[in-house]
Amino acid sequence: MARLVLLGNLQESPELKTNKTTNEEYYSFTVIDEKKYYFVMCNPSLLANTYLKKGDMVSVVGIPSSSAYKAKDGEIKSSIKCSAKSIEKISQDDNNNSQETNDNDNSTIASDNIPF
Repeated sequence: MARLVLLGNLQESPELKTNKTTNEEYYSFTVIDEKKYYFVMCNPSLLANTYLKKGDMVSVVGIPSSSAYKAKDGEIKSSIKCSAKSIEKISQDDNNNSQETNDNDNSTIASDNIPF
């Protein structure tokens, strides 16, 4: 099974939608990565503890699919969709805090506790 890993910014805040056929709820949003747009759909439980808004950087891992559509100008175009299996908010504040914590941590790790 193919996996798609995305790292990019949200074009808009996630929107809760309902599948008209199955009546199941899902979130839909677009991730932009260097001028490429990826349409992402996910189960609401994936975003239960995460607040995402327009412009946030996210990492998304999921199953890709593609489809073709006819644009307003009549040209046939394609889109890439991702059914997300995991979503993580990437924040520069989080990265800076973790580096500060690691730099200030003077604890030692016993060689027996190293997992490799």
